[in-house]
Amino acid sequence: MPYDSEWSAAAGSAQYPWGSVFPPPRNSGNYWDRSAIRKLPGNWEKSVFNGYGYDDKAERTAKVGSFPANSHGFFDLGGNVWEW
Repeated sequence: MPYDSEWSAAAGSAQYPWGSVFPPPRNSGNYWDRSAIRKLPGNWEKSVFNGYGYDDKAERTAKVGSFPANSHGFFDLGGNVWEW
C-alpha cells in the first residue's frame, strides 16, 4: 500500500481516482457498479455511486490495465480492491 505522499503524487490534484468530475465517466475504472449488483437480491441501485448507474461491464474484479491510465500515466489507482 502506498503512503499518503506516494498516493498524492500518483493521483495529482484530482479529487477522485478518475479525475475531478462526479459521477465517474464511462470507462474510468472498476468500481462497485451495475454489473456487481445485477445478481444480488433486493434493490441495490442507490449503492452504485448514489444511483448514477455506472457500469464498467466487470462483474467483480477486472484484469490489471483494463482501463485507461490517469493523466500521470498510472493505471488502476481506484477500484478493484475492496479491502483497501
